[in-house]
Amino acid sequence: MSSYLRRGQLRRFSDRGVFLFGLALGLLLLYYAESFYGARVRHTNLVLGLCLTIFYLGLVRDALDPVEELSGTYLTHLSDRLDRSYVRFVRPVLFVALAAVSMVVMVYIDVHHVRLMEEGPIVGYRTADYVIGAIIVYLCTDVTVRSFGKLMASIVPLGFLYGYLGPYLPGALYHSGMGTEQLLRLTVLGMQGVYGFILQVGATWVAIFLLLAGLTKAYGILDYLMDVSKEVSKLFKSGIVHAAVLASLAFGSITGASAANTATTGSFTIPLMKNQGVDKGYAGGIETVASIGGQLVPPIMGIAAFIMADLLGLPYVRIIQAGLIPAVLFYFSIVVSVQLLIYKFGWQTTRDVDDVEYGVFLEILWYVAPFAVLIYFLAILQYTPLTSGYYATLTLIGIVAVKYLVEQRAAGVTNAVRDTAKGLKVGSEEMAPLLVILGAIGIIIAVFTQTGFAQRLNTLMISLAGGSVLLLLLLAMGVSLIFGLGMPAPAAYVLVASLAGAAMVRFGVQELVAHMFVFYFAMYSSLTPPVGPSTIVAAKIADAEYIDTAIKSSKLALSGFVIPFIFVANDVLIYWELPSTPLVTFSVLAGIVALSMTIFAYDGSSRLSLVGRSIYAVLAVLGFFGTYLGLFGLTTQVAIGVAIVVLVLATSVVQVPGVSRMYAQYLTKPSPAADGGN
Repeated sequence: MSSYLRRGQLRRFSDRGVFLFGLALGLLLLYYAESFYGARVRHTNLVLGLCLTIFYLGLVRDALDPVEELSGTYLTHLSDRLDRSYVRFVRPVLFVALAAVSMVVMVYIDVHHVRLMEEGPIVGYRTADYVIGAIIVYLCTDVTVRSFGKLMASIVPLGFLYGYLGPYLPGALYHSGMGTEQLLRLTVLGMQGVYGFILQVGATWVAIFLLLAGLTKAYGILDYLMDVSKEVSKLFKSGIVHAAVLASLAFGSITGASAANTATTGSFTIPLMKNQGVDKGYAGGIETVASIGGQLVPPIMGIAAFIMADLLGLPYVRIIQAGLIPAVLFYFSIVVSVQLLIYKFGWQTTRDVDDVEYGVFLEILWYVAPFAVLIYFLAILQYTPLTSGYYATLTLIGIVAVKYLVEQRAAGVTNAVRDTAKGLKVGSEEMAPLLVILGAIGIIIAVFTQTGFAQRLNTLMISLAGGSVLLLLLLAMGVSLIFGLGMPAPAAYVLVASLAGAAMVRFGVQELVAHMFVFYFAMYSSLTPPVGPSTIVAAKIADAEYIDTAIKSSKLALSGFVIPFIFVANDVLIYWELPSTPLVTFSVLAGIVALSMTIFAYDGSSRLSLVGRSIYAVLAVLGFFGTYLGLFGLTTQVAIGVAIVVLVLATSVVQVPGVSRMYAQYLTKPSPAADGGN
């Protein structure tokens, strides 16, 4: 009985601790957005300390989950009892201790941050400073291991190992070497590295929007989006599939964790897609691609847009403009691919217009004001994302309070306060691991920059490219996918921008285009094997094989993989100008239709022969890159887009008799029985 009592006390302590510290972090973020109470680095330290504390207190709760009774021999029982004792008592106490250490470290840095920044580099650091620095590195690494796995967390020890072994490494890896104290000064004590610009942006611009995402969950707005998706699915023969894509887009654009997006919306959409008859591998693949794509969608772009604006020193509205057309192209490619699959495998459903509850759509009027405020402050007044997010958050809180009061009368005020506090806690708890990994990324970037590795890698990439832009882009893509390691998009983008983006800029690619390029492929690393955490999550929910889901996810995303190459070749998609931008956009949209038909060997009504796929593939390539390759001018590129549209309409939609007969004779082949979605 006493053990259960102790566990109950620990659980209550953990729940209350997470709630109180989460509420404190949420209020601190709002207070900083309102008052800018102190130096940015000091605020960053307080946010990091609270994130670490919240994370470890949350682990206490998880460690106290009931342990199943064990069976077996007596010796097995003895061993298992020891393991179970560790799980039940030692681990929770360890996590409480780590939470306490996190608070101590936070207070120490807060008290001494001026001395560490100003006096430390001149008169030196104390022994206690180095101990605190080592603890911070350990805590950031430990949280990264527990949140994102050993592979991603290995970047920190590998960074330190690279610092130690520099004199013994060959070629571009060589540097003069660093000791432990020098590494700690570089990564922590000089208030760089962990506390560098990456985490500073995370603790301000990123954090306020993660807080906003937490409030949307607590207020039930995510559940409302699911209800809207369900009603939308009744209006179209595609059923829940396209509605699932739109729901994943809406939610995925807010946060920077694609695996979490996949788990949240996928738990609702994937079972409904399977019930509609969609192959389970494709059900997981559709959700995966739609969820990671949400991070491309302005105005938030999965938080990474704020970091990009800070890195490039550009107005945030400029990043929104640059990201808009590529995001439209990406989601257009998904919608077209999904529609082809629905027709190809007969996954249509019956429209049920009479059963639609149109009143559900009216509720969206409650949530228009916060979004309008956000756009007004960001795009019209051009305030910082922190200030814009702050006013959008206050507007949401006020609107929801009015909504609760109207719907629930006297109880509405109490419930509004309760859900607001819960939302601040949820947002704080979910931002904790993401902000900590930004600190860990700061460590590796500090080491790579100080040792000259980033610069040498850029030089090596340019040398290997040998003057070929295509080869350089392929190298940058490979670096982005490898170093992305399936991290959250903001963290992955920051790392690959410093490694691959700079090489593209030195080669002559415009800076914003280069950063958009590596951002796209850093995002794709959440999908591609061997890591692909979003694909793993989706496959588990769909009860599908991981490899099968990964292959089908990649097929769905294949058109999206070409988009970064397209906007490098057609930079008017990033830097808008008239009339080039709308004309090129039209040509690329048409090319995406042709490319999707090539990938799935289907045109919406017939299976394509090898000749048909080849023709569509050539038309797509010419529509994408013809002008860039110097084969013809913009007028011809647009004419190719028109030709694709006319060909599709004349054969699959309008069915022009003569054209259709000739098309069917040479470009299609007999359609066999459905092959199960393979």
